[in-house]
Amino acid sequence: MNLDKILEYQKIDQEIYRLELDLFRSKEAARINNVKSQLGNVEAALLRLNKETEDLFRAIEGFEREISAAFPDKSITDGVNTLEKIETAEQALNACLENLSNIEKESKKIFDRLNSISKEASKQYDTGMYLSGELRKAKEEYGALYNKIKTENKDNFARLNELNADIDPALMARYKTIRDNRKMPAIVAYVNGNCSACGIDISIEVGEKLKNPGDIAECPSCRRLVYHK
Repeated sequence: MNLDKILEYQKIDQEIYRLELDLFRSKEAARINNVKSQLGNVEAALLRLNKETEDLFRAIEGFEREISAAFPDKSITDGVNTLEKIETAEQALNACLENLSNIEKESKKIFDRLNSISKEASKQYDTGMYLSGELRKAKEEYGALYNKIKTENKDNFARLNELNADIDPALMARYKTIRDNRKMPAIVAYVNGNCSACGIDISIEVGEKLKNPGDIAECPSCRRLVYHK
């Protein structure tokens, strides 16, 4: 296993890594995150409006049942030949009219709200379309900055590709996993029984694996790769 190759790769890659961090903290990246956050708010608002619309339509369906229940039995007017029966029928009809009036008021509120939801959803949609355009512009600016950095460092990228071809794929995979977890350097020296990155004494855990120069093991504490000089 050629330790020199992976260490040279890491030395160059650390420069690339620092540039990536600068890119990640750039105003272009911040703009993308900001627009994405605003788009998320729009999506949440539209989902909320859609849920409220579904609830309102269910309420409208309930009105149909309430209207049917509001009408008194037709038999209430049959044989109305006494004052008492007339009063009873009149009370039933008045109750029906009151219920229908209440249903009408509630239904008007619902239809007014549906109209408001329609207008609000339209505004949210327009906002979403605008933000989608802004996100596209922000990504283009970010891409231009990324390409500029890549062009300015093309020799480093080329050298990384050359070295990658000579490094054991399994070792490179482990290196990239550590790098993706933002632990750089990913490969560090084993010094006096300690991991030189986190400083923990790991001699008991990995000492037997690091007897000869070039040997590599994983630090049980920080999960970096440690090597015997």
